[in-house]
Amino acid sequence: EIGIRRLEARPTATLCIDCKTLAEIREKQLGS
Repeated sequence: EIGIRRLEARPTATLCIDCKTLAEIREKQLGS
C-alpha cells in the first residue's frame, strides 16, 4: 500500500510509467 501511495504522489507522466510497472508486479503476485 505504501508503494501505491508513492505512485499517487508522483507526477502524472511518471505515474503512467509506474502504472505499467505496478501492473506487471500485480500480475506476478496473482501468478504466484
